[in-house]
Amino acid sequence: MKHILLFAVLILGGLNTFAQDEEEEKEAKIPQIDPDFKKYLIDRFNKPPHHMFGINATSLIPGYVDATIERKFNQRVSIGITGGLSPVKFIDLFMWASESDLYNSIKYSGEKAGVGFQYGGFLRFYRKRKALDDGQYYCFNYRNRTRAYETYFSRIQDAYYSYGWKFKNHQGFAIDFSIGVGFTFSDLIDKNSSQSLNYEPYVDGFLNIELKIGKYF
Repeated sequence: MKHILLFAVLILGGLNTFAQDEEEEKEAKIPQIDPDFKKYLIDRFNKPPHHMFGINATSLIPGYVDATIERKFNQRVSIGITGGLSPVKFIDLFMWASESDLYNSIKYSGEKAGVGFQYGGFLRFYRKRKALDDGQYYCFNYRNRTRAYETYFSRIQDAYYSYGWKFKNHQGFAIDFSIGVGFTFSDLIDKNSSQSLNYEPYVDGFLNIELKIGKYF
């Protein structure tokens, strides 16, 4: 009799467990609502953004108003272009800290600095399949900064690798922070002949820190 009762309890317990598993399975199959549904409503077309426009806040230190447009290429890759103007005299920390002959020729030439311009581009690889979205990425960059003086132009070209973090909110704004290392190539160009005034361009390593504020569209 005891064996029969024990067997009945086991059977009932097994049926109850099976019923619970079946209910859980049904619930798992029912589509669930994402509590963070607003992230799918970044723009008015209810589609994921493919572009981001940003302003480089750190470029304001050397006096450049620097804008960036980044375009999503696929789920992991994005490409971008940058451009800017510098209507005021800038503060190039690396130039004024350097004791190279090239930079000294600018420091002590006595010529007034004029308008400068900047352009460049980058290629980004996002660690997760979230290109243009928030997350971590690594990036290859090129940047050219040229400034006019009275008799010559100073040209500074940067090639560097950076690692960054991007954060966004539900309104479609983003903060983009990155740290990079690379090389800078600098030379002086005569305004009249367009020839380099130095036989060997100055080459040096540098650390690059950028903080951008952007908007998706």
